[in-house]
Amino acid sequence: APWVPRRPTDAAGMPPQHVELASLVALRGLLARPLRAGAIDVILAEASVSFAVWGDRGLGHWHSRLRRHSPGDATWFERTLLHLAALAGRDDRPALRLAGPDASALAQHARARGFDAILAWDLPQAPPGLPVTELAWLGGLLH
Repeated sequence: APWVPRRPTDAAGMPPQHVELASLVALRGLLARPLRAGAIDVILAEASVSFAVWGDRGLGHWHSRLRRHSPGDATWFERTLLHLAALAGRDDRPALRLAGPDASALAQHARARGFDAILAWDLPQAPPGLPVTELAWLGGLLH
């Protein structure tokens, strides 16, 4: 089944009309743990998704946009990843590291589509039972 993102803010009655700082806080933690050139960090926030494309000398490209939260997101997501990989000089599926709401489900979907996808945060200092990968900002703060 295709990945269809959930949108918790809809249920809470909070429209995505605010600045998403969680992505920038998450980026802080991810920059301390660089990936190989051509790999992509995917940072999901409630209202946006950001892509950090790694180059030979660190962060090479940053792309951010509002999330659609529609059944067509999976197709758009894959096309965007392939486009960003091409910008980084790759002609194959890039390795992914994901954080934020839906990261676990999206990683599973990406693996099913042939991507090497891992979850961003492995934080033993986080409280037990806390879904650290689903909280994009947490890794940036606890790193």
